[in-house]
Amino acid sequence: MVTLRPFELHIEPEQPDAASMFNFWLRTDEDFISTVKELRKDDDPEVNKKRIIINCLSPAVYPQVKEAETYDMICQILKALYVKKNNVYARHLLVSRRQGSDESISEFLHVLKGFAKDCSFSDVTADPVFPLRKFYTEQMFALLRTKRMQMRNHANIQPAKRSQR
Repeated sequence: MVTLRPFELHIEPEQPDAASMFNFWLRTDEDFISTVKELRKDDDPEVNKKRIIINCLSPAVYPQVKEAETYDMICQILKALYVKKNNVYARHLLVSRRQGSDESISEFLHVLKGFAKDCSFSDVTADPVFPLRKFYTEQMFALLRTKRMQMRNHANIQPAKRSQR
């Protein structure tokens, strides 16, 4: 019987590629559990997934999940630890990525698309500056009206002073 055990999870959560490495590790762990279920010959198809996932953790990672009571709780804790969205860093990686001299255009584009997925871009539905633009436009018109009134008042006062002379 040949089974492929997932590698031991021993990455640092602060690593730039921690989320993708964790997602790959979790996928291999889930595949391993599915394989174990398929290979069981007895009538009880239930596999202790908690023991399997703990067996695949490094001693440095285990303290993070030792209080968890179920497989799902362990997965939830690990996802919170490793899968963090850092849009600023992801956008920095996207903008600063340069094509290598030995890299084809399709390979470079594939890498850029991978970086873009982590950036959480969204469609722009409205002008984000519009409220400010509207406010300042209204302020300018109010200022112009005030100036025009002042000029009219000044013009009306000037002829009156001239006629008194």
